[in-house]
Amino acid sequence: MKLYYESPQDVPAPYHLEAKIEWLAVEADFSKIQVDVQYVDREDFSKEELQAEGLNPENHWTWKGDLPQVWHSILKDKFSEYKTGEASPKSSEPFIGLEKGTQVYKPKDKLDIEDEFIQEFLQAIFELAEMELPLYLGFQFCNSKDQWLKVEGELSFANRAFNYIEDGNENKVKNASFDEIKYLMGELFIGEFLMDKGAEELKNKQSFAVFPGDGLWYVAGNSWKKPNGNHHYFDKLEATLQKLF
Repeated sequence: MKLYYESPQDVPAPYHLEAKIEWLAVEADFSKIQVDVQYVDREDFSKEELQAEGLNPENHWTWKGDLPQVWHSILKDKFSEYKTGEASPKSSEPFIGLEKGTQVYKPKDKLDIEDEFIQEFLQAIFELAEMELPLYLGFQFCNSKDQWLKVEGELSFANRAFNYIEDGNENKVKNASFDEIKYLMGELFIGEFLMDKGAEELKNKQSFAVFPGDGLWYVAGNSWKKPNGNHHYFDKLEATLQKLF
């Protein structure tokens, strides 16, 4: 069984890629995979420029390894929904195709919706291949007990888990729902982050702030701005954090 993916045509270099993921065991076994990734039209970019963008400087790479158990049932359920036929993407949509023997299948959902899932799967592979690290996140907020709480941890796509500590207590690692954190980040990123005002260290222990994985802390109303017209943006996010932690 093979999964083929290509970025939407309107995704430019150096981000545009083609990927083939092949399952090496029998069809019902989702554990062992071989991955082949080719980045397209990168001739005009130096390795230094690619690294500065946080991208893999190699235009082509392969990896063979095992998928964590958590992915097996997810992939099995997802692929069981695919229908026969070949996808015909628009320029804003990716190409996604599944090959089983002589049969070709395409996603049941719209390609742009399926793209989000495939991106998560590719991110998991990048982590497993040690091409990228899990996303390090931090949140400081006033919890439901009216106490200031600082949460920091790693969002792993490979393990589909968010393991975190509270107020620097490394002796007690907790975990939260991967899907709920992913939803939270989607809501979070509609805000505006002013990098020139971000800080590597959070000095104010009583401020609503986030560390969204780029190496800096952002304080609400200062280096972190709400979207235009969304007056309840910060209140909703803090309420979500209070429920999660």
